[in-house]
Amino acid sequence: MKHFISVFILIFIFHCSDSFSQWQSCNGPWGGSLNALANNGSFVFAGTYSGGFYMSSNNGLTWTQANYGLTNTTIKCLTIKNQYIFAGTLGGGVFRLPPGGSSWSPVNNGIISPIIYTIAVSGNYLFAGSWGEGVFVSSNNGNSWAPANIGLGSLYIKTSAVGFGYVYVGTEGGVYRSDNTGASWTAVNNGLNPLSTFSLGIAGGNLFAGTYAGGVYRSTNQGSSWTAVNNGIPANTTINVFANSNWNIFAGTYPNGFFVSSNNGNSWIPKNNGLPVYMSLYSLTVKGNLIFAGTDGSGAWKRILSQIIGIKQIASLIPDKFSLSQNYPNPFNPKTKIKIQIAKSGDVKLVVYDALGRKIETLINKQLRSGIYEVEWDASNFTSGTYFYRIEAGDFVQTKKMLLIK
Repeated sequence: MKHFISVFILIFIFHCSDSFSQWQSCNGPWGGSLNALANNGSFVFAGTYSGGFYMSSNNGLTWTQANYGLTNTTIKCLTIKNQYIFAGTLGGGVFRLPPGGSSWSPVNNGIISPIIYTIAVSGNYLFAGSWGEGVFVSSNNGNSWAPANIGLGSLYIKTSAVGFGYVYVGTEGGVYRSDNTGASWTAVNNGLNPLSTFSLGIAGGNLFAGTYAGGVYRSTNQGSSWTAVNNGIPANTTINVFANSNWNIFAGTYPNGFFVSSNNGNSWIPKNNGLPVYMSLYSLTVKGNLIFAGTDGSGAWKRILSQIIGIKQIASLIPDKFSLSQNYPNPFNPKTKIKIQIAKSGDVKLVVYDALGRKIETLINKQLRSGIYEVEWDASNFTSGTYFYRIEAGDFVQTKKMLLIK
């Protein structure tokens, strides 16, 4: 009996360990697709299709609906400015919730379109992107708005971003940028094909555009030119949303789920363990050590950020040499950690191979600064056996062996 209990406990521990290394359902909020996610460090906020606005104070364990004053409950975007929450809706324009407030108010003075897909914040200015009437700008926290469409070749605004001294909008006709708070816009579409832009993101000094059925494009010169960067992303994928954490860029897609790139978009890795197959993601937000994803009809999901990024710096001192440590534990089931020392900043690759020499997973493929790092490999989806891991960092190349026992 004692032996049985011990075995049961071990099985339970391993099962729980596996479950924590994948996406976890937040059991809501419900109301069609979850179009918008945001957070203020304490609360996670969610905007749904037909279900309105929800908030969670316990990282998605429970949700509270807060729709008082919200006369349109299909929310397309959420933005936080000075503790005020702004919601763009599908048919009701813009609504505002004051800090600690319990009631929404419509703030549409000057807005002539009721369909708001995106709201961006740049300094004291708010930029609301509408579907069919272009951009509206407010300098008084949404109390009044003015159209700002000079130079826009398309008035169908899908997304927006702020960075590098510009405000960007993504439209049915490509990307436009403004360096004068929306007084005029310039098309920046050199190399972008298709033009229909569903999402914009910024990470690692680069600008990313997510297109309709055309994957990801990257600009290294603030949008002046674009290059397709879809290594690892299936053809005909639509990029609905971007998020970032440090140098990592995350992409939520239709219909292929979640991808991460840690090398400025040069390659993408799917991280969908735990999500339903062919899940479409419409929103993302990073809160502390968690990332939340809004799905099409299945509410919010969350995952520990380090499980997706896979690498963390454990010491900032500069080593005097490169090294690749033996994984620990070894043998292992199902996870193990690998420590590396990087003596000189540069490109680093750490790849896992099976016993036949076939590459099965890339753990690191990015630029790293000098330091000591640790990366975790979750082998839940692989069978017992011998595996090899190999590092390439400048002239330093080394391979070691590890054993997975299930």
